[in-house]
Amino acid sequence: MKKLIYLLSGLLAAQLLLTLVLNSGSSVSSHSVNQALLALDADKIDSIILSDANGASVKLTRNKQQWQLPEHDNFAADQHQVAQLLNTLATLKHGEALADSDSAAQRFKVAPKSFARKVTLQEKGTDIVTLYIGTSAAMRETHVRVAGDDAIYLANLPVYQLPADYSDWVKHDALQLKANEIESVSFDGVTLSRSHHHKTPASD
Repeated sequence: MKKLIYLLSGLLAAQLLLTLVLNSGSSVSSHSVNQALLALDADKIDSIILSDANGASVKLTRNKQQWQLPEHDNFAADQHQVAQLLNTLATLKHGEALADSDSAAQRFKVAPKSFARKVTLQEKGTDIVTLYIGTSAAMRETHVRVAGDDAIYLANLPVYQLPADYSDWVKHDALQLKANEIESVSFDGVTLSRSHHHKTPASD
């Protein structure tokens, strides 16, 4: 009986030792599953920069609660679209870390010089967080990595939701006016103004 107990004890010890060795050999960070990917207070973010792999980028800034495109004459941005993006980023969850090596970052395109999209969030000119978005793994699931953290995750953030062209962010109805609201039109040195419901050249 004692021999059996010694044998079982030895097997248990060997199993614990094997588990310890296997776990110590794993380099993937043991982050909690289904946790928020970004420690983000969306209300404090006042600038968003989106870049793509081809070098295109667009910057959005908030001025008096209104999002604008500062590199395009402060043209009004689509407020709902920007708010939706910030909400998506603030509530983004991740699963288990898939990898954490430099080669994996290159392979999944979440490296500083190899990415599908890069999103930088700023507050008062200071970078708060930078997120790399890479290859798609499944429907709506994309490889992501936060700058400063080697862990690579899958998250529900399709690349198409992050266009890097300013024309995809403008408020398209900003210049929609009713014809009867237009008093004058100027173009190439010529001004036409409304008079008795007819447009005639304005006097100098």
